[in-house]
Amino acid sequence: LYAVSFPLIAQKLQIDSVTNDISYEEVVHADSLPAVDILRLAKKWAVVGFGAGKDMIDYYDENEKMMIIKPIFKLSGFLEMPAWPSKIKVFTNYTVNHRLEIETKDGRYRIFSHGFIITKRMSTTGLPDMELPAQNILFAEEKNLKIGAATAYPNNTKKQEEMIETMKAEKKMLQDQFDIQIREEFSSLKEYIRKRPKKYW
Repeated sequence: LYAVSFPLIAQKLQIDSVTNDISYEEVVHADSLPAVDILRLAKKWAVVGFGAGKDMIDYYDENEKMMIIKPIFKLSGFLEMPAWPSKIKVFTNYTVNHRLEIETKDGRYRIFSHGFIITKRMSTTGLPDMELPAQNILFAEEKNLKIGAATAYPNNTKKQEEMIETMKAEKKMLQDQFDIQIREEFSSLKEYIRKRPKKYW
């Protein structure tokens, strides 16, 4: 027996045009498993995969066949920042908090991930941590990049152009890492339920 999902993987990174929120969603078939067994397996996965305790499991209800956890993952990379007399490479850490909702029915379950908040920390710069919705970085529009660059470097066109290039590079770097991380999170849950203990077969 094998759990088959549709689509086979969560959709590509995208932003919801109505809520303006980044979200991933997938519905997975789980053979003839009762809804409550799927939910219990998902809870065990959360504990094993994230070391999830009371602070991370935000909601769990076997009557409603639903749970919500608050996973955290980390991303990182080097950014070329405008500086004098030339650019410098700054190692940057990103901590991503989000909500992962799991709803179950007999023989299938739904995974829904959303509400991503990024905390950005740049080493050696002395700048304070920045916390903002993930979409503000991953889906930043050109006009907003220009506003940010002009705010950072007023009356310096060259530095503004360099800053825009930095923000575009950051956007691409995080989009790639972000997408991989969420897909791995979904795959981990699906694999855990697929390889469930024999008592669930």
